[in-house]
Amino acid sequence: MNTDDRSLLAAGRVAPRLPARDLDRARRLCAERLGLRPAEEAPGGLLYRCGGAEFQVIRSAGASARARGAWLRESEGNMLGIGRPT
Repeated sequence: MNTDDRSLLAAGRVAPRLPARDLDRARRLCAERLGLRPAEEAPGGLLYRCGGAEFQVIRSAGASARARGAWLRESEGNMLGIGRPT
């Protein structure tokens, strides 16, 4: 990763994507436990907004056709996805 790539990441917006096999179950959990309703819905996922942040719950059976990105393993062994809408 070069310096230009790092500055793009530092200035970028972070929006986690949480995989779920069952979107209806994930929607119920967000509503009942967190009090959140989706701000936007698409066939493959749900977008939630909380204050100035947002996160997506995506169907885990496939990747979004509207994003380009990469997956990497961070220092604790967790997988992180970095994407850009296309």
